[in-house]
Amino acid sequence: MGNNVDTLLGIAANPAAPPEVRARLASLPGAGAAIAGRADLDPGHAHRLHQTGDVHTAIQLAANRHAPTELREQLAEHSHAYVREAVGRTGHVAERVLVRLALDHEQRVRLGVARGAHNTPLTHKALLADDDGEVRRAVIARAELPEELTDTLLADPDGETREALADNPHISPETVKALTDDPSPLVRAKVMLRHDVGEDVRARLYSELSARPTDPDDLDALTASVQLDGALAGDAPWVRRELVETQIAFLRSPYPFLRRAVARNPKIPARVASNLLTDADTWVRQFAAGHPSTRADVLVAFTREFDGTGKVRHDYVRHPNFPASALPRLATDDQPRLRLIALDSPALPSASVLWLLADADPLIAHKAARHPSLPLGAMLDLLTAAGR
Repeated sequence: MGNNVDTLLGIAANPAAPPEVRARLASLPGAGAAIAGRADLDPGHAHRLHQTGDVHTAIQLAANRHAPTELREQLAEHSHAYVREAVGRTGHVAERVLVRLALDHEQRVRLGVARGAHNTPLTHKALLADDDGEVRRAVIARAELPEELTDTLLADPDGETREALADNPHISPETVKALTDDPSPLVRAKVMLRHDVGEDVRARLYSELSARPTDPDDLDALTASVQLDGALAGDAPWVRRELVETQIAFLRSPYPFLRRAVARNPKIPARVASNLLTDADTWVRQFAAGHPSTRADVLVAFTREFDGTGKVRHDYVRHPNFPASALPRLATDDQPRLRLIALDSPALPSASVLWLLADADPLIAHKAARHPSLPLGAMLDLLTAAGR
């Protein structure tokens, strides 16, 4: 275990690791990148890492919004596209830097800017004129579009482009109306999810899209059907901005996306959230379990049944009502999935963290080394055993 490089890299990223521990790891390959991603990165240390680190370290510095702004603006001119992409995606730099990255010769960099959360009208203008369709679609879904461009996009033969347009919250009612009759079912599904669609239109679209026949021997049709099922059940954040009374009324809706959106709202009454724990829809039950009122036994049961089994992490172990007594049991469970989940809780006792530090699964051992409850003595013992 003492020579396990992954474990030592976990210590380098551990928020509880003091400066003297990080100093002893300075020459370990990969440690610079782990340290460069820390939220408590010291400006002086950041500049030293920039001078001495490899490209992986530069990527972590570029993606770390806590790193000095002037340093990240320097990294926007780095020769490696992955570094420039990280700056563009993370933002927190001057607009002139983002505009320059939006015009970068590498598609990856421009796409990073397009998908970032810090775009401006100037970056949007540059990205909307991009030759690459993927870059343009990323911006079409969020930018305020000129009317003449919107008209052009409505007639675009690329269905993904029209899907992006249907996602855009700024388009006019006339554009929304035009999209309700789009030939692509995926575009119409996006329209159905919008907040500004009348209930009669939503009902019509849902009826059309849910009743489609699928030939089991047509793989393209099956793929489209799966995509459509996902679109019909997608999240709708606008629902959580409605009055609570309106949201509760949505629970009588036949549309899964409305009920799921309500179930994700921590402000709905406890009795409503409790009722949703037995909803026929699996995702409604999982989301409702995150409500502040959920009982400890339910959280433990849902952790064992659902968490870590799909793309969505529910983090039930971080819930204020999750019982501390259940964490050591998760840490010693036969299922690696549950041992990993135990490490998601900052309340996991040090004894359990030490137990998992010796786990045969290298991913679990690495995550244990990153846990803030790992005792300093254990960090120092690992460093000494590794000859550091």
